[in-house]
Amino acid sequence: MEQVKCLLKQRIRYRKKGEMIQVYPGNSNFIKLAKILNIPYKTTKKINGEHLVTEFYIFTIQDFKWLEVCFKTNIEKKRKEFYSQPDLIQLVKILKYIYKRNNDAKKVNKYFFSVYAYDDKSLFLKMALEIATKVVNPNFSYGVQKDPYNSYHHYIYYFQIGKDQISFHSEKRFENVPDFKGEWTGIINEYFPFNLKEIKKK
Repeated sequence: MEQVKCLLKQRIRYRKKGEMIQVYPGNSNFIKLAKILNIPYKTTKKINGEHLVTEFYIFTIQDFKWLEVCFKTNIEKKRKEFYSQPDLIQLVKILKYIYKRNNDAKKVNKYFFSVYAYDDKSLFLKMALEIATKVVNPNFSYGVQKDPYNSYHHYIYYFQIGKDQISFHSEKRFENVPDFKGEWTGIINEYFPFNLKEIKKK
């Protein structure tokens, strides 16, 4: 799933403190790359309620700058690899990520994490709709319908390949999305309907 995260703008949250760079938690891929490249850093901790949590990852300025270059290069490489795939494959991978984030948003109890998951879903739904315009496949269709029974998430976005279908509610009406001419299959996203291996064979 993380392979599609590279499509978003990558922002490393940090601050300069004297001759060192303090990287905030939440930049997990940045720290993973530091481990892979054996770039040294220190970790500071703090007490948060009853828990001991990470406060900062601390790098020298020189090490941070080198890691930042490697990180951006790595992200650009991943983006090129992703966009080198057929449009339908790109779309299915993004839809699978949206499906996951949609479920994450429903499961989490904390408001902040729920909002974050829904925001993530919305960003990738917009991306999926943009890619859908490029897909040339007689078995593929997509579009939007208005949901008269939902007081907040007024719109349903459908994606269908053959008889398999997935749909997502949204409060946003994205531009240039055609009306969906099909009908809801009755599946309430209990599982992800598209088999990537089977699609790749066709």
